[in-house]
Amino acid sequence: MAIRLRGIAVGIFIIFLFGMLMNVLWESICFFIFIMLLRKFSGGYHANKEWACYLISTIIVLITSFLIKCISNRQIYLMILLFVLFVFSFMIIFIMSPVDSACRRLSNEETVNFRFRARIILFLETGAVIFSCFFGNLTICTAVMLAVIWTSIGEIFGKLKNIRQISP
Repeated sequence: MAIRLRGIAVGIFIIFLFGMLMNVLWESICFFIFIMLLRKFSGGYHANKEWACYLISTIIVLITSFLIKCISNRQIYLMILLFVLFVFSFMIIFIMSPVDSACRRLSNEETVNFRFRARIILFLETGAVIFSCFFGNLTICTAVMLAVIWTSIGEIFGKLKNIRQISP
C-alpha cells in the first residue's frame, strides 16, 4: 500500500511539474485522472522494477504534455492522427480488457467485473472526447484521447509480456 501511495504521489508530482513547465497543467491533470480511471479496470503492462515504472510514466507524461501543447497550437493534422489512433485504441481496449499481470492475476469473476467496468469507463471517456470537441476544447479532448491511446498501448505490451512469461 505504501509503495502504491508513493507511486501516486510521484505521478502527481510529475504531472504538475511537466504541466506547469509546458503551460498545460489542467490538461495534464485531466489526462492523469482519465488514464488512472481507465487503467484501474483495463489493466496492462506493469514494470518489474519501481524505477522502471517511474521512468516509463515520466516519458509518457512528457510526450503527452508535448502533444497537448502542439494541439493547443492548432496542429490539425496531429489532431486527425490522434483521433484515428483513438478509434483503434477504443477497439483494442473494448476487446482486450482486462489484461492482468503476473503480480495481479484475475479470477474469472474479477475478469467479467473488470471488463464491464472498463467498458463503461471507456464509453464515458468517449463521451468526454465528443463533448469537449463539440464545445471546441481541443486540449481537453486531446488529453482524454491520449489517456485512451496510452492505455491501449499498455494493454498490448501487458499482453505481450504475459505471453512471453507463459512461453517455455
